[in-house]
Amino acid sequence: MTRRSALKRIVVTLTSLMLSPLMPSCIFDRQPKKDSKIMEGKKRTRQVFYFTATGNDLYVAKHFSGKPLSIPQLMKEYGHNPMHFEADEIGIVYPIYWQKPPVMVQEFIRKSTFNCDYFFGILTYGCNCDDAPKHFENLCKKSNISPDYVNAIIMLDNWLPGFDVNRQISIDPAKHVDEQIARIVKDLDEQVVFTRHSVPNFEHGPHFPVEARDQFTITDACIGCGICTKVCP
Repeated sequence: MTRRSALKRIVVTLTSLMLSPLMPSCIFDRQPKKDSKIMEGKKRTRQVFYFTATGNDLYVAKHFSGKPLSIPQLMKEYGHNPMHFEADEIGIVYPIYWQKPPVMVQEFIRKSTFNCDYFFGILTYGCNCDDAPKHFENLCKKSNISPDYVNAIIMLDNWLPGFDVNRQISIDPAKHVDEQIARIVKDLDEQVVFTRHSVPNFEHGPHFPVEARDQFTITDACIGCGICTKVCP
């Protein structure tokens, strides 16, 4: 299978996933948010920011907002200038890279201020998310943000150098992506708050292995169209 056909099959699979309430593997207590605007009967505003590489997280983000905002595009637009965002609810959607947010997501959170009543993070992964929620929580706290809700969605693992795409496609329906998303949509609509149990603080968690860079190469098959550099954050 060529790289192009593999990516095409990934897209086809994602668009045909069935709904389901799998896991989350994160450790949280579930409780309603105090002083929720739901009780006031008001129309709430929501801003959702996302980082996506192959499309998984854009697919997820669109379930939480009709017009999610691209983090790479905002970073390019604002440059080194600080950013400020205001809404009743603000959320960030991103893929887990070795348990941590992508570097650009970390930079986005550090240079932004968020004025909202309800802040949430939705993380996607294909293998495990053991420490990822804690890393997100720590990053937010360093920026004076206190997340109300953090959850994770297991999806097709499409890091091509490390996983067999055909096998991932064969097991992907069992992950029930859309049902996981539906459950989170319901939580967010109800402004559910997840309070984390006491867990170890991983300040120096796993990092992306340097040798992994050697698995990405450009061959003579490249026609120099530049599309990869335009779409990749």
